[in-house]
Parts: sequence; structure tokens; C-alpha cells
Amino acid sequence: MRLLRSIFKFFAYLAVFLLLIAGVMKIFFVDILYVGHNGMAPTMVRGERVLVWRNAEPEFGRIMLCTLPSNGQHVIGRVIGMPGREVASIRGGLTIGGEHPRIDWKGRVSFYDEDSGRTEELSLGEEDLGVLAHRIFQKDASSFRIRSRQIAEDRVYLLGDNRAHLGQDSRSFGDLPIANCRGSVFLRLAPTEQSKNLLGHRYIQAIR
Repeated sequence: MRLLRSIFKFFAYLAVFLLLIAGVMKIFFVDILYVGHNGMAPTMVRGERVLVWRNAEPEFGRIMLCTLPSNGQHVIGRVIGMPGREVASIRGGLTIGGEHPRIDWKGRVSFYDEDSGRTEELSLGEEDLGVLAHRIFQKDASSFRIRSRQIAEDRVYLLGDNRAHLGQDSRSFGDLPIANCRGSVFLRLAPTEQSKNLLGHRYIQAIR
């Protein structure tokens, strides 16, 4: 009995310690974000909960949470355009500084998009920006379109990983002031049923 009590005490103290650490992190360092649309699928999907590291500096390839200067609305996307770089599309593919990122196409998937209420047939690919590879969705391998833009000083260009999803990234609202970036997404707390079954998302999973 004494051994059982000791084990119970240990786990009780450990739980309290972890709760205190989580509280300190929440107060000073991280925010919990509910993903409200599928513009970043397949990396993050609507309904998932993720952690944002506050005040992280925008870096090429990072997923950033920013606000629109016009109304303060939160937006999220991957930084593909840094100051002085040009982003464009050539022959249906993204170019950054005149170079095409390498994409390894994995095939087609049927993805139910709650934003539109439709099941979409999308091409799933793994894109390498030269930092860490990440997955993307497109209608097909040569359907991407973007207006050519030279990124101004002190601004960044955000692009969603779901290239078939319009209205939630810099293709709609333009590049953003770096000062409007609030933090970097780094961890998935909880997936949805679809993201677990279709995309292999897990609880407490690093996001890249």
C-alpha cells in the first residue's frame, strides 16, 4: 500500500508541475489557435487546434499568424516571399526568385472541404523550399496561378499550402507588414477525424 501511495503521489505532483508549466507557457509564450478554414490543408485543417509561439520572427518557409492592417483580422500562411524577393507563377507552378521549388507529387486524394461543403479531388505533393519539405494541395500539378510581385521592404508574402483554396492568403490581400506578424505555428494539439484518417495527423505533433 505504501508503494502505491508513493506512486500516486509522484504522478499527482507531476500532473501539478506540468499544469504549472503549461500555465506559464500560455501566459508568456504561446497561444492556442483554432484553425477556422482549409487554406493551410493538408498541413493544418479546419477544426484542428494548434500552438503559436508568440513574437517569433517571420522566416522563409515558416507558418506565421499575422493580422490584416485594414481590420485586424487574423490570417495564417507560409512565408514564401521575403523582402526583395519576387514571387510569381510560370507554366502553372510557383516560382520564388525565378526558381521553381521542387515538388514530389504523391497522387490524388478525395478531401472533404467543410468551407465549401464539397468533396474535392486534389493533387497531393511534397514541396521543398530548401528549408524543410511540407505537403501541399493543388487542383492538379500545373494549375497554380499567382500575380508576379516584388516583395517590399519590411513585408512578407503568405501563401496557403492548399493552393486550390482562394481568399485566405496574400493572393487576395497582398503582402503584409512584418510588424503585423504575431507568431509562428509549431505544434498540433488535436487533429480532426478526417485529418487523422486521410492525412495521418496525430495528437501533439510538430508542424512544419
